[in-house]
Amino acid sequence: MRHLGAQGGSRLSYNQGLPVGVNVFLHKATRDRTYLRRAERIAEAADAYYVTQGQLFTQPVCLNSIFCKNLLIPESVSGAASTARR
Repeated sequence: MRHLGAQGGSRLSYNQGLPVGVNVFLHKATRDRTYLRRAERIAEAADAYYVTQGQLFTQPVCLNSIFCKNLLIPESVSGAASTARR
């Protein structure tokens, strides 16, 4: 395992999901919508890389479960359709 979650030079999916969840929880704690918008942007970018480009299936299932769980969190707060519905 390399520094910052890189394993053999690859990007690990859970590292993209965690900041989504953290930003949503910061929004819930502060009611600052900046955090929610940031979470949505990160989720969209992660979806574009891991889902649209097919990188999700190169990751271990345990890491993808963390990734997917966190991608659903913004929708639970905003009520907007998330990229995870595809």
